[in-house]
Amino acid sequence: MTGLRRTLLRELAFLRANGWDLALVTWIPLLLLAMMAWLFAAGVPRDLPVAVVDADHGAVARQYVQLLEATPGVRVGARPTTPAEGFALIRSGAVWAVVVVPAGTSRAIDRGGVGTLLAYPNAAYNTQSGAVMRDIGTAGARLGLSLAIGTEARLKDSAATMAPPLGVEARTLFNPQTSYELLLVPLVQTALLHLMMCLAAASAVGRELRDGTATAWLAAADDDIFAAVTGKLLPYFAVYTLFGVASLAVFSANGWPIAGSAWLLIAAQALLYLAYAGIGVLFVGLTGRMMRSLSLIGVYAGASLAFSGALFPTDGAPLFTRIFSAMTPYHWFARAQAQQLESGAPMAATVPLLAVILAFALAAFALALPLLGGLARDPARWGLR
Repeated sequence: MTGLRRTLLRELAFLRANGWDLALVTWIPLLLLAMMAWLFAAGVPRDLPVAVVDADHGAVARQYVQLLEATPGVRVGARPTTPAEGFALIRSGAVWAVVVVPAGTSRAIDRGGVGTLLAYPNAAYNTQSGAVMRDIGTAGARLGLSLAIGTEARLKDSAATMAPPLGVEARTLFNPQTSYELLLVPLVQTALLHLMMCLAAASAVGRELRDGTATAWLAAADDDIFAAVTGKLLPYFAVYTLFGVASLAVFSANGWPIAGSAWLLIAAQALLYLAYAGIGVLFVGLTGRMMRSLSLIGVYAGASLAFSGALFPTDGAPLFTRIFSAMTPYHWFARAQAQQLESGAPMAATVPLLAVILAFALAAFALALPLLGGLARDPARWGLR
């Protein structure tokens, strides 16, 4: 029996004997993945409440409210009589925006003039305000078109309502539904899995030092630190890669086809977990303490999603933000996943990103193995938490 196999069987025996460690590679990831999929299953926000202040008391406001109610994303949740009352509703969280129909709007349009609706979104909540403004604008555009047609029919001089000579028509690529499910579920699920992979790797190696069992660990691997680390991490790498691929398959079966190569996505998943396994053991090698390593991993890997550039752009961000983003494998993975899952980018565009993730993995293990070998053979470094 080879040292790698003995180490692998030793780790499997440990997992069978320790329920909570086993839970970290079985039902806990499944529960978290299912929870994330359920949270964003609606795809887009619906029925977000807004307030409409009708200071005009004319047909325009009535038509606008009808069109606003017909949009899927918002509903008229309040009809305050003044803007101040509407702002109070925003501050209390009862509505996400206030739309004001100013006095004289209907009269101005009837005379061939221009009316303006005033929208006040709660920009403290960027996602909600963006969603309600989209539907507020859609309802306004439909009302404007209807009024323009009606006005042109009444006026003899049709040039007064002539459309502008140049317009902009937006045609959204790759996520035309602007679905939060397509945007967030793959990102959040892999963010959870890579964090758990990193923590599991650090915990598996760090407890040998903490519990003073490093001698038995190395003995099972014939004193070969490469076999010792590989055999110990193999169950975690296999399980988390399987979870990642399975979540991708379920996501695709749920109605979101993969635009590019499924094989590149699977390779990206495997390389991501390999890289963070290496980073996890590297933190243990650098600190010599399991608990300190887990804390540092929580900061480094836990912040990967926020600094990935997938949710908030890092282009033009402060230098620290751009450096930290580039120093996380998840940043490169998020770009590769977007290219193949949503955009259908050519292989030549994605392979270099996978090469960067592989470089992280190779560099992490190359640095970690000598450090762990020294720690595992130095009893003075054992027993530290």
